[in-house]
Amino acid sequence: IRRMTDEIAKKRGRPFYVAIRVAASLEACRRIGYDIETWAKEGLCDIIIGGGNSGTDPDFEIDKLRDLTKGTNIRLYPCWDFDSRQETKRLIGHKAWRDRWFAGLSQEFWGRGADGMYIFNWHANATMRRESLSSIGSPDTLKTKDKAYTAIHRAVNPKGGLRDDAERDDRIYGEVPVQLHRTLTGDGPTFHIGIHDDVAAASNAGTLKSARLLIQLEHFAPWKDKVAVTLDGKALGAPRITNVAAEDPNYPSDVDENSWLIWDLTPAQAKKGPHEVKVVLVDRDPRIKPPLVVGNVEFWIEYK
Repeated sequence: IRRMTDEIAKKRGRPFYVAIRVAASLEACRRIGYDIETWAKEGLCDIIIGGGNSGTDPDFEIDKLRDLTKGTNIRLYPCWDFDSRQETKRLIGHKAWRDRWFAGLSQEFWGRGADGMYIFNWHANATMRRESLSSIGSPDTLKTKDKAYTAIHRAVNPKGGLRDDAERDDRIYGEVPVQLHRTLTGDGPTFHIGIHDDVAAASNAGTLKSARLLIQLEHFAPWKDKVAVTLDGKALGAPRITNVAAEDPNYPSDVDENSWLIWDLTPAQAKKGPHEVKVVLVDRDPRIKPPLVVGNVEFWIEYK
């Protein structure tokens, strides 16, 4: 293919580029058989697009690929596929949340040196996904867009569908969902999430509306279950606890199987850079059989 495109380029007098769409992580590429190292070393491609196979892994290892392609003209593009498997009972609608998620992902990768954004299966008309399509193409248009920075969510599909066993190579470093259990050491799972907005600068400029940490707990009993949460090693106080039913005035009940724990953060707590969130199970209602599950961990950055 490289020889063929070089011949075409020579005949027409301008480049004929080869783009490869592969898995987002190098380990997943190895599992599938994508020899990225050789392809880059031998100049067999011009553009690397991270998001092949199942196509929904948001953890494009752009830093490792930058090292791998150093000294070449290879361009790096994270790939955003349409992804309904992130859908859950959030406090805002899925479409609104998805705009925030793509804004956060794009903000991150522009900051880490991406050469552009690649979208796949966004079957958009004049209005569908317009919020994302008109903003993710530049750090300037993303600056004051609401963002959702999330722990990587793994999705294991039921057998018999079009994506059977895709999770073997997709989101292999996902940190949620995870069950919570009491431990002898009093420890719990730690989630790693980066914030890529300058929250402090936005606060000083008066454009910041809020910065929040949200944790979704499945099978949560607010009257009995208790968890201890730390952010970057510092204990957080008591959260506000709510759910989709309680937030919807048209819903006949205030009770839902899943709850969201919410903390309002100061600009210092939500500073730009990597963050660690640890969740420890302190007490569990013994009458409830299913385990308590951390379904999602997210930072929401909202602007006025």
